[in-house]
Amino acid sequence: MSADVAGAPKPLQPAVSPQAPEPPQAAEFPQAPKSLQGPKSPQAAQSAEALDALNRELPGRVVTDPAVLELLRVDRSGVVADGLPLALVEAESVADVQAVCRIASAFGVPVVTRGAGTGLAGGGAGGAGEIVLSTLRMNRILEVSAAN
Repeated sequence: MSADVAGAPKPLQPAVSPQAPEPPQAAEFPQAPKSLQGPKSPQAAQSAEALDALNRELPGRVVTDPAVLELLRVDRSGVVADGLPLALVEAESVADVQAVCRIASAFGVPVVTRGAGTGLAGGGAGGAGEIVLSTLRMNRILEVSAAN
């Protein structure tokens, strides 16, 4: 408290307005900064070989429809990744996840793991040449280990 000229205390005034300004909306930032866009697309030959391997090992679980891939470039953050992902893989088991990681590693293709696409930091947005690994179909509890 501070005192006025007559000596009566008066409340201190805040230096900043009590209402903070509204944060910018995610749509105002459509592109991730270059430093956050991740690695560039792998060589076209490697991408084609990786896609062939995914289709061989995970038949029916690999999606390459450009309309679907376009939707995977963004999550709730509003960040739009650079370019289309190579493919969406809809994993149904741990073995599917292992296969995707093994193939991606063999061909040097980045993997982005995605759940429902509700992330707020751009981490689930698939960019150019990346494999988007969806875990949405992994929706059952198969084992509970009390020791772990």
